[in-house]
Amino acid sequence: MLKRGVLLVIAGCILLGSGLVQAAGGHARIITHKVFLDNGQLRLQARAQIRLSAEMLSALEHSIPLTFVWEIEIEKKRPWYVWDKELYDRKLTRKLFLNRSLGMHAISNPDSGKTVYYRKLAEALEALARIDVINLLGQDELDAGSLYTSSLDFKFKASSLPAAMYLKGLFAPGWQLKSNKHIKRFNP
Repeated sequence: MLKRGVLLVIAGCILLGSGLVQAAGGHARIITHKVFLDNGQLRLQARAQIRLSAEMLSALEHSIPLTFVWEIEIEKKRPWYVWDKELYDRKLTRKLFLNRSLGMHAISNPDSGKTVYYRKLAEALEALARIDVINLLGQDELDAGSLYTSSLDFKFKASSLPAAMYLKGLFAPGWQLKSNKHIKRFNP
């Protein structure tokens, strides 16, 4: 019985170790996250560092689009005994794909309907990894003396994969790409 338990622990460690090696293939990290007032508007600018796993790169080369999401939240801090007030919650969705007929990578924005083409994958990833400047709230929606938090997150949306790849996208380590939530406190 003891031998069986030891063997199960060793097998689990081997499987866990191989999963960690595969998971190291993809990476996302928020590098810059700026929230600022400009012309009466609260604006956000951000940049992430992204490295796709071998599985994601293979899917792209086989014309499977990959969907990524920037999640943005603005909350007004309240006393500890009251929930913080959510003022803004938005998801910016971007789809990265290979257009074989043009031989170019592209990023489509479902919100605006625009698609931008790039000659190289590195250029497309650089564009995917940044939010230039977007308007969040009007200055009149903010209280001058209050404390606010802006939280930002970047992740791969596995649920957008084709049905045959859906479960693999949810559970396989090579498909797990998510940044840590980046939180910034600010006073307007």
